[in-house]
Amino acid sequence: MKSALKKTPIIIGLSLCCLIASCNVDQKKAPVNKENTSTQTIATPISKEFLVGSWLDRSPAALHFTLLKDGTARSDNMRTLLYTHWTLEGNTLSLRAKSIGNGSESTSDEVYTIKELTAHKMILVHGATELVFVKKGV
Repeated sequence: MKSALKKTPIIIGLSLCCLIASCNVDQKKAPVNKENTSTQTIATPISKEFLVGSWLDRSPAALHFTLLKDGTARSDNMRTLLYTHWTLEGNTLSLRAKSIGNGSESTSDEVYTIKELTAHKMILVHGATELVFVKKGV
């Protein structure tokens, strides 16, 4: 009986080693799922529907905005800079902005490159500036 008890830990150890070795998967041979619904990359066309929603600016400026399905846009917390429309071409997001500060009005298009886009986060680049946004309610 003592002999059997002494061999039990060895048998359990060998069994665990075999189990671990059989679970080891060669990463080069593992199938790759190229479809990831929570992330859009620059290599794939960005869907306009993926951009629709309210985006919260994580910088101190807090330039929050909402993109609507019909191509209209709105500023969520800015009184003198009003977003009115948006377009998407490739990975370029254009926001039409109407400035109503200082008693005069002007309209301009703000053009950004979409560097990263997930279901929860968007990084826009304009020149050397990167703006990080998170999607509201996600």
